Amino acid sequence: MHLEFFDRRLSLFRVYFEGESTLKALRDNEGELIGEFSDEREANKYITRSAVLFVDLTDDRADPRKGVRANYWLNDEVKQSDKDLSDGYKADINIAGYIPFLTNSTLVLNYFRSDYFVTRKGLTDEDEIMEKMRAEMNCGAVTCNEGLLKKHAQATAIENQYGSAASLGGRERLRAYPGGRFSGGHSEFRAFEFRWNLTDENTPYNVWFMKDIRSNVQIPFFYEEGTVAEEASDLWKQKRTSVGTGIRVITGSGFVYRFDIGFGDEGATPTLWMQYPWDDIGT
Repeated sequence: MHLEFFDRRLSLFRVYFEGESTLKALRDNEGELIGEFSDEREANKYITRSAVLFVDLTDDRADPRKGVRANYWLNDEVKQSDKDLSDGYKADINIAGYIPFLTNSTLVLNYFRSDYFVTRKGLTDEDEIMEKMRAEMNCGAVTCNEGLLKKHAQATAIENQYGSAASLGGRERLRAYPGGRFSGGHSEFRAFEFRWNLTDENTPYNVWFMKDIRSNVQIPFFYEEGTVAEEASDLWKQKRTSVGTGIRVITGSGFVYRFDIGFGDEGATPTLWMQYPWDDIGT
């Protein structure tokens, strides 16, 4: 369900999603096999209900130069069959402010916060989690990797205890790191970006998969910092930062094509995508 009011200044979304998944095997982040599950393992059925409030008080939908844009997400997650996993809900708030700068460029300020609240706890005992996983895995042809299995059990116990808020890393936040790089029960993010506007034009183009009318070309320079923690009181005790630049092309149809390269503690990460970072619903 999607409702819009006041010339799309205020939008309300309601989404219901139901599905199921089955684990075939567990692997670590390097792709090394931890263990394989039996084919008789029951599928996990789950439902997700989302409610979204989106407020846009900017001067332009695709390329805002001044004003404020904000959205609030509330996701309710229920595991219907696997009661070893926790149920809960996640609340996200995202606010972006746009300030005119120099002749026709823009300074963008962004704040994001995500909190997970566990409503029903699953298993939080690591030994019990490992015992159940050994029983469900087929370790005949491939021996279960006990060291990696223990790490997975620890991560599962922590997630069941605190839940999992929105992660940091990837194209939307902390772009110097891979998607989902940092996660925990709570996350917080803040950033600013200077968008140097090079052109204001209406030029048709047809390049590979992109065919449209170019209206603006911009060079962005950004600085981002974020933190994750299992307890909200521990946020900002540790943080990661990301700096970078790129190129941004705004089209007459409203699409935004963007290439960025972010630099952080783990090196450089390039990203190419459509639409704009920090904007959960899109522009």
